[in-house]
Amino acid sequence: MHSYTGSFYRRTQVYKKFGFQTFKNTEGTGKNKLTYNKKIQKSDLIGDDQAYDQVMSQLNAQQSGQFISLVTMQNHLPFTDKYYHYNYRANGKAAKYNKTEINHYIEGIHLTDEFTKTFLDKLDKINRPITVLWYGDHLAGLYSGDDINKYYIPLHETDYFIYSNKYAREHGYSYGKQTKHTQVISPNVFTALALRQMNQKVSPYYALITNVADKLPATAMDNEESADGLMVNKNSQRVSSSKLTASQKRLLNDYKLIQYDLVAGKQYVKDLHFMK
Repeated sequence: MHSYTGSFYRRTQVYKKFGFQTFKNTEGTGKNKLTYNKKIQKSDLIGDDQAYDQVMSQLNAQQSGQFISLVTMQNHLPFTDKYYHYNYRANGKAAKYNKTEINHYIEGIHLTDEFTKTFLDKLDKINRPITVLWYGDHLAGLYSGDDINKYYIPLHETDYFIYSNKYAREHGYSYGKQTKHTQVISPNVFTALALRQMNQKVSPYYALITNVADKLPATAMDNEESADGLMVNKNSQRVSSSKLTASQKRLLNDYKLIQYDLVAGKQYVKDLHFMK
């Protein structure tokens, strides 16, 4: 589900390639029609409350298990006068050059907070297990006063959480609150953390990724084009691969080999058969 067009970034073709059975968006028709599409206040973008209502509609339409991916648009640029009221005001060096736009952005985030709380409350009333992985894909491009090389890490960190609804928590489908090795993570371990949150058995591959999440720093591409990329510890500080322990280095090498095999190699892993 996407609160915008399906042609942008070729999402219609890409999601089909990924194996999604349906893709609801503003250009969709029939079963792919986005039925909750009201613009928020003075904005020309669909509100996150509508996006959450679209998810609720899908949950109510099918009682069996589902995987739903939702991409919202409410807090996307342009950061112009979208709302009727502005409850917060930005200050500080990061807001020096475009304080008005940041104020508009913050109001949108405030509304998303309220809509998200309402959404989670509704999920708690559904009598079947539901787990939500929620994250921001990138920060708004508003902080032009900050040197991207000096502040590369904070400018590339966004909030995330994993939430189990009340039924899941009360019926053994929730790991509970994950607190270890979760302060700073990279998207490559999202699935492993979600599977653990749901108390699911995992394949050997996701057992490896769970180890990566628990034992290695978060990883990403960096601005220095180093061979190791960017490694960030739980305190949002850059760390060097040379500082890793021997066991961490072995795990990192295993992960690199698996990734190479799956992405650019001969995919030997796909031919292996594991005991279940």
